[in-house]
Amino acid sequence: MESPLPLLGRFRSLIAGKKVLFLSHVRPDMDTLSSAMALAHFFSPESTPVFGVVEPLSDFQREQVRFFPIQPRVIDSLKGFDAIVCVDFRSPGQAGPLANSLKSFGGTIILVDHHHPSPDEFSRVDLPFITPQSVSTTQLVAQMGEAMGGTFTPPVSTALAMGMITDSARFMVANSHSFRVFDFLLTKSGRSYDEILARAVPVSSIHERVGVFHSMKDARLISAGDFLFASIASPSPTGQIASALIQMGADVGMCFSHSPTGIYASLRVSGRAHAELGYDAMHIILPLAHQHGGTGGGHARAAQINLPPYFSEQMLVDRFARELFMRVKKNHPRATMKIH
Repeated sequence: MESPLPLLGRFRSLIAGKKVLFLSHVRPDMDTLSSAMALAHFFSPESTPVFGVVEPLSDFQREQVRFFPIQPRVIDSLKGFDAIVCVDFRSPGQAGPLANSLKSFGGTIILVDHHHPSPDEFSRVDLPFITPQSVSTTQLVAQMGEAMGGTFTPPVSTALAMGMITDSARFMVANSHSFRVFDFLLTKSGRSYDEILARAVPVSSIHERVGVFHSMKDARLISAGDFLFASIASPSPTGQIASALIQMGADVGMCFSHSPTGIYASLRVSGRAHAELGYDAMHIILPLAHQHGGTGGGHARAAQINLPPYFSEQMLVDRFARELFMRVKKNHPRATMKIH
């Protein structure tokens, strides 16, 4: 198991006796929320920790974190903090309204993350505590807590397990370390896998579920040789639907949703497309986000991207389907592309 111990001593020395903000990223998911809360819990004996969010949580998010032993505070200023731990992100832009304040912050800055490099990274960091081989930041935080002899209460363990489930797309992305850590958390939580899954991925409303099935009839299907690209637009959680497209036989699955601020897309890649073609979602998402002023992150097989409103579904479909066709052609020169 990759050990966080080599950097853990420096981490502890940098925050010892300080008022520390454990900050989650904008549009927070369970991985950033659970990780920030757990870090505040583990480091409470040696610092004055604050678990912070950059924007008010939605009703859905408040319900998900209701059982957290430490509740999040909305942070509108970094004044008074000696150190900032950016949890599950490595770009100031992912701090939303606090982005400029983070760039000019004069205290200690630590990153705790599992993502690959992203556009607009910090120009100054005191400690990059980053392990891209972890499937989620919650996995890394659990290993940190275990290494330092932290107390894994049932609520903390449940929260970390929830973050691992959601950020790994229900273990679509995983390795042996992931399963060992998850087994540890499951035992400490005192709950069954089904109980934690129900908390991590609650059932959508009947209206949303019916809408998903209706949207399936409008799926865009493009084949490249015997590899299949599938995409749909849906108002429901896009990650779950993109994963479902892979389970239904797509090699690259994409689901879109729209908001006044732009377009959001989740992308999933089958094990076959990744192993045989080297299809890596992040190789497309990071340059695309950087070029168009968006944000993106994730893994080779499970990733997401936010782009400005002028960006259309068709532009994304063309980009990701073309990448699939190019990779298929390298292995099968006579392969053709077909819209179904």
